[in-house]
Amino acid sequence: MKLKLALASLSRALPFSNLSREVTVARAKRIENGVGLKYLTTSSTSREPADAEFATAKTSVWWDFENCMVPKGCDGHKIALNIKSALEKNKYCGPLTIGAYGDTNKIPSSVQNSLSSTGVSLIHVPPGVKDGSDKKILVDMLLCAMENPAPANMMLISGDGDFSYVLHRLRMMGYNVLLVRPDQHASPFLIAAANTMWLWRSIVAGGSCTEVPKQAEPSKGMSSDLAVKSKSGQKSCETCKVTCTSEVDLNSHLSSKKHKQKTALVASQSAHAKVKPKTMWCGICQVHYPTDGHEEHISGRGHKNKLKVQAA
Repeated sequence: MKLKLALASLSRALPFSNLSREVTVARAKRIENGVGLKYLTTSSTSREPADAEFATAKTSVWWDFENCMVPKGCDGHKIALNIKSALEKNKYCGPLTIGAYGDTNKIPSSVQNSLSSTGVSLIHVPPGVKDGSDKKILVDMLLCAMENPAPANMMLISGDGDFSYVLHRLRMMGYNVLLVRPDQHASPFLIAAANTMWLWRSIVAGGSCTEVPKQAEPSKGMSSDLAVKSKSGQKSCETCKVTCTSEVDLNSHLSSKKHKQKTALVASQSAHAKVKPKTMWCGICQVHYPTDGHEEHISGRGHKNKLKVQAA
């Protein structure tokens, strides 16, 4: 509730007429096959330049390092350099700040020194505080937005769905939302909020090539809620056979009680269909028989004779 109130005050503090124009102009160029998302991998070579207003704008990076951890053996000096390189390869050349949030005791001191020496601000969050990192990131992100009106770039390094709401609001206010997520366990609603996305392993490895997907498909380990089809700008939920006219409407539907109940029912029916009994029981003959021998049993002489006896 406090977060929503803070966002509401932020909305009133920023000039919404200009923001509306910025959203219309800046986002219209990004809609490809109904998905306003540029997805970054390590294999594709196609690349689009950033919008001019965002190319020289400030980029603020919010890194939840407990969600996207520094891999063992990784040179901490390269993390900030790889983030900067990934942005520059996509024509984001403005000022850059990077904040890393979490329990710094989980990072070796040598890695901490490497990160600090390359300009990464380490913000320690004591263990035991529920969602402590998320709360600090959200507060600092909103304060940054109030001090830096759009156009500006906001990059989140996390796969936590708790950030979905604030990213969607920032995007509607004219900010360019960039996302770096882990390979698995990333919220589909978080992914839907991003304009451009990288995989964390790609950033760590120093890769940054752009690709526009044909449609948003769920990867292994991701929720099937993302399995939607886009057609002529419309998005549909295949599970409920519902068509939505906008991304906001789709997200609202996917989070609804009706959709969750339908998804659970389909999953239950699918699981039940896969589990077939090995044998069946015939009440007429008082015997079990193999499931795949049903036709053979009911057409057999013994079964038919028992039917005649019962009929008589």
